[in-house]
Amino acid sequence: MLFNLLSKEVQRSDTYSVKNHKLILKAFSTLTWLYSDQLVVLMQKFAESNDPGKMVLALQVFTKVFENVPQTEELQCKVMNFIIMVIQKDHKPVPKALLHFIEKLGMHNYLYLPEGNSVIDYVIRIQSDSSNEEGIRIMCSGILQMVSLPKLLTLVCDPSYTFAFVLLSGIATEMALEIHYQGRTPYLDCFQDSSTRLISPEEVLTSLVVFSRKPYREKTFGANALQLLDALHPLTSQHRPIYKKVGQLWNMEISQMLKTLDDHTEQSLNQEEWEDTLLWFLHETLVATKNDHWVQRLIRVVLARINYFSNDDYDDADKAFLYKVFGFSLRASSHEILVSTMVSSLLRTSNEELQQREGIAVALSILSTKHLEIVLKELEECGARLTDNDSFILKLPEEHQQREWVLLCYTIYLSYSKIILKNNGTIFMHLNAILALVVQHYHNCVVKKDENVKLDYLNALTILTDTVSSQQHMAFQLEFPHKLWILACMVELIREEPLTSISSPIRQKAMTIISNFRMLRPLLGIEEREEILQTCLESVLCLPATEVLQKEASSPEEAQANVVLLEETLQSLQSLMEALVLETPTWMENCLEVSGTKPPICICKLLTALAGNSCGRQNLESQVETITGMPFNLLSKEVQRSDAYSVENHKLILKAFSTLTWLYSDQLVVLMRKFAESNDPGKMVLALQVFTKVFENVPQTEELQCKVMNFIIMVIQKDHKPIQYSVRNCIFTKLCSQCCKQQRFPALDHRGQGNNGAGEQWFEVPKALLHFIEKLGMHNYLDLPEGNSVIDYVIKIESDSSNEEGIRIMCSRILQMVSLPKLLTLVCDPSYTFAFVLLSGIATEMALETHSQGRTPYLDCFQDSSTKLIFPEEVLTSLVAFLYKVFGFSLRASSHEILVRTMVSSLLRTSNEELQQREGIAVALSILSTKHLEIVLKELEECGARLTDNDSFILKLPEEHQQREWVLLCYTIYLSYSKIILKSNGTIFMHLNAILALVMQHYHNCVVKKDENVKLDYLNALTILTDTLSSQQHMAFQLEFPHKLSILACMVGSPD
Repeated sequence: MLFNLLSKEVQRSDTYSVKNHKLILKAFSTLTWLYSDQLVVLMQKFAESNDPGKMVLALQVFTKVFENVPQTEELQCKVMNFIIMVIQKDHKPVPKALLHFIEKLGMHNYLYLPEGNSVIDYVIRIQSDSSNEEGIRIMCSGILQMVSLPKLLTLVCDPSYTFAFVLLSGIATEMALEIHYQGRTPYLDCFQDSSTRLISPEEVLTSLVVFSRKPYREKTFGANALQLLDALHPLTSQHRPIYKKVGQLWNMEISQMLKTLDDHTEQSLNQEEWEDTLLWFLHETLVATKNDHWVQRLIRVVLARINYFSNDDYDDADKAFLYKVFGFSLRASSHEILVSTMVSSLLRTSNEELQQREGIAVALSILSTKHLEIVLKELEECGARLTDNDSFILKLPEEHQQREWVLLCYTIYLSYSKIILKNNGTIFMHLNAILALVVQHYHNCVVKKDENVKLDYLNALTILTDTVSSQQHMAFQLEFPHKLWILACMVELIREEPLTSISSPIRQKAMTIISNFRMLRPLLGIEEREEILQTCLESVLCLPATEVLQKEASSPEEAQANVVLLEETLQSLQSLMEALVLETPTWMENCLEVSGTKPPICICKLLTALAGNSCGRQNLESQVETITGMPFNLLSKEVQRSDAYSVENHKLILKAFSTLTWLYSDQLVVLMRKFAESNDPGKMVLALQVFTKVFENVPQTEELQCKVMNFIIMVIQKDHKPIQYSVRNCIFTKLCSQCCKQQRFPALDHRGQGNNGAGEQWFEVPKALLHFIEKLGMHNYLDLPEGNSVIDYVIKIESDSSNEEGIRIMCSRILQMVSLPKLLTLVCDPSYTFAFVLLSGIATEMALETHSQGRTPYLDCFQDSSTKLIFPEEVLTSLVAFLYKVFGFSLRASSHEILVRTMVSSLLRTSNEELQQREGIAVALSILSTKHLEIVLKELEECGARLTDNDSFILKLPEEHQQREWVLLCYTIYLSYSKIILKSNGTIFMHLNAILALVMQHYHNCVVKKDENVKLDYLNALTILTDTLSSQQHMAFQLEFPHKLSILACMVGSPD
């Protein structure tokens, strides 16, 4: 009955209507007092209605009468169930009546109840939804301020509420500061007085430090976290000395960190330095507490978060940061048992993901800087699981045992690696013991040691030995006897690998590990080195050729994988030879003897190994000419296409040239020049081809560029005509594809002339030269000053129609490598007019290509260039035929009246001797008049004054030139008026009477002798103007031009 009465509209002007409404609400209050339980049930019934009006009415009534309800536990339970049911309906838009009721509940501490979490969650999500109106979100903020500080902090530090962190942390900071003003500690008092499970101080500190890692998320994430942390002090302890020490630290460090954030942006902040600052702040805080129990609790919080990794609330960087937090936090403790226990706990956390293994290793490396002995002991005990027959690994299902063994092994070796890098050499005192464990892990492995386990073991060991190799200079005086055991183990693995196939990187990894140990003592003796070298050479060089591996593969993917694996294995062999050979240079001949029947392979490998070591260059420097001649001699031998080894040798010789170039680029240029200076065209071609091939590997120094350009200019100056020479050996399939189709390569005819017999291959010197120039173009040599001579040669070769098509195509390809500004310089150079069509075509293609990339085709290149190139203005002048039009349109673009006036005056002072010049001036002024008519007319009037002014420059000319100058100027002015009339679409007629007045003055006040010739020339000029007026007079039909009558009188001879 009361609900029905309430639904009636209240007439505010009717006193009885208003009074009735108040009485109905009072009746509800009385009913609530009498039957609170039943009324809740009744309210719930109305709330379940699908009528939103009834729901809002029920909420409004309940909000009004709630003050008078006895707050029993039973009632609280029913009310919370009622409100949660309403929330779950998720009405849109959000009913304000619902938020008013929740606000009322907050006033009566309902939000402190366990069911209050659901209500708070609802309010947070409503407030964080930007689609809700501002009033709704303000009400939500007000409700959240009724939540207790510990409970609010629990929400702040919950990763699932990261989206609302800025809001919640801001409210929490205000509440903490308010408690401070009341003379209480803001958090610990509340925490200690609470009977419910709330977030601990250790969790708060950890969370806020982690949240500060990305300080500019949502603009103020880091600042909010640090300000909240500062407001919560004392968070660590209320013990006065600790409170004071931590307070001093926080006041100084937090204010400094906030200043850092103010001084930077997300782009300018050094993220690594910022993280280090946070970690050091946490470390120093824990040191200041002097409380191992506090440290222990915090470490357990961090471990719990690390184990929480399966949840996606943390990104990868936050997870990695947590491991650093673990390391820095535990580093603050001096309690050895605690450190040992926590390290053991860390090593038992999940290591399934690479990031987890990396994190564990980083944490231990940080901790090792203070507790090295403890960390190494725990790693040793952890490693015992790899060899202990009672290991937990053997208790796993058999299909998981190998993987668990490998993951643990990888984690341990990665940790050793990180610790070595972190400890600046002190770890090397323990390295021999570590190497002893490495040997035990392999020999006493508790799982089945198949190929996969071997490979995974080697991968893990490679990480460790790579690090040892990079730091081995710190351990040069120490002895590591177990190094020899590991090397023996690696040799054993290499010998076990098959010689007829390559399917596993085991031999490659083993050779890499041997190389990594090269400088550790004890150094290998000669016999040990020879044994290792011979084993590795036989194991690698006996493998099938690339073509065979591809042919025997079961699929294209396997074929490609085998080829890549072979290349990586050869690279490891090169590194190994660097390690074993370069330390004893006199071994080179012995090493060649070991190679048996494959000298080119060993030459290539040795040279490549030399290239990888600083002393390699010195070892061969005195013999560079002899060594370079040897590959040249080998290249002259016939290549048997049917013999895989013959083809492979050929490729390896070329590779040896590349290595020599890397080692001795300057000397090799001189040597190649020596071959090129030879009168033997075969050697010339060979030198050019080899240099083209190896050029990719040459360090491009300025000195080398100078020598190469001098070399190529010298070859150009020989001006080789396209006389064909028989070449004994085609070096590059790309240079002469036809040659590769032959089964044999013919010998060189040293007379320089071929007999064009069957099976012989012909090659032209200019082609080899052009291929080399093309390679230079790829490395921007053509942009050098000396490149002009090369470009000139190429242009002339291309423009010579007597050259074959292939030569000319190569030349066009080279010219496409010239930069656009430089190409335009050639296009606009009159001396290259003979090649204009070719050069302009290439330039056009390049400009269009630049346009397609979204750039301006010429100005970008011009502005970036440091060399003197043709100006854009010169390009336009050269390419646009009508320069006067260029003047008109260019000046029309300006809005600077003084500039326009000055330039028009300058134009009218230019030469007008030729009819084309007078026409050009008139056209330019007509274009300009479409925007600056008044200025143009004024300048023409001032210019016309020279025709009537007794001080005119015309009278200063010799008498015989005066009449002609007067006529030319008159013609120019009248022709300009004519063009302007045609261009102005009638607007000029407003000024026409003034122009006609000037025309009369020009004749009557003429400053030169007015003979018959002057009269006739005057009339010719005037005819041009009047012809134009006649064609346009329909536009001026309504206007009066009184001076027309004066002109007509002049024409009939009557001055009146």
